[in-house]
Amino acid sequence: MSSKLALLEGLVESGFWCWPGGSVCVCSERPHTFKVNHDNRIHCDDGPAMAFGDGFAVYAIHGVEVPEHVVMRPKEITVEKIEAEKNAEVRRIMTERFGYGRYLSETGAKVLDMDMIAVNSLDEAFGSMPRALMEDKQGQRWLVGTDGSTKRVYYMRAPREANTCAEAHSALAGFDENQIIASS
Repeated sequence: MSSKLALLEGLVESGFWCWPGGSVCVCSERPHTFKVNHDNRIHCDDGPAMAFGDGFAVYAIHGVEVPEHVVMRPKEITVEKIEAEKNAEVRRIMTERFGYGRYLSETGAKVLDMDMIAVNSLDEAFGSMPRALMEDKQGQRWLVGTDGSTKRVYYMRAPREANTCAEAHSALAGFDENQIIASS
């Protein structure tokens, strides 16, 4: 074994991370914090996903590196910061942490279509499900719908070609909504 390879092997065995390159080798102590989600993607939504003894830290949500304030101080996220973010995935995470409803409200998103889906169910309390197709300032369309039984609100990015709630639903679900049959 060459002496250079033996040196690298010794560093790795002693707890260092090494990235050998053509003319340089980067070595680092192992992080004292390293968190991943169920898909083994670097993730922590309440602290650094990776942190080193010297104070260097990486903040990440489901494998996407984000600015520290997105994780540690999400109340500092503003519409202006979201719109200034160039990375689409970071922008999506910022919008999610800001709150989709709040984002649509504060950006003055306009309602393009509204309707109600009457649910045929034996349970009269199940009710109907109101929904709206909205468009934000960037032209992104959102299907906003509620669950008839829980009243939970869902925000789903819809194709820009969708002009009605039914078109957006069909595009998102992959089938015509008239095929839905509710039962209790």
